[in-house]
Amino acid sequence: MNYLIEKTVLTIEPTLALKIGLNESIVLKQLHYWIKKSKKNHNGKKWVFNTYKQWKEQLPFFSEKTIQRIILNLKEIGLIEIQQIDKNKMNRTNFYSINYEKIDQLFENLKISKTKYEFIELSKRE
Repeated sequence: MNYLIEKTVLTIEPTLALKIGLNESIVLKQLHYWIKKSKKNHNGKKWVFNTYKQWKEQLPFFSEKTIQRIILNLKEIGLIEIQQIDKNKMNRTNFYSINYEKIDQLFENLKISKTKYEFIELSKRE
């Protein structure tokens, strides 16, 4: 088997990784992948759920503790929301959604060079 060509592909957005961190960008991209496929809508947003164990199956190079820490970091900086949205109050499953507006705000003041994968804050440039 050629290990450079696998069935499962994870992509990395260099500018996102530079802005929020490599681990956070990997988890955020994986969450975005699942949100695009999700049929769960709540308050006008799409939501997905995975246990930390399920996230680890998708991202086997991270420990469950690392995944938990990354998700909490993403929540703290406002890039994801975590809610228990099931109508059954006994079900305490965490659902995740991305705050796309906050991501747009992160990149609002950046000029991105597509060839060099570097960014310059416009407000600091002049």
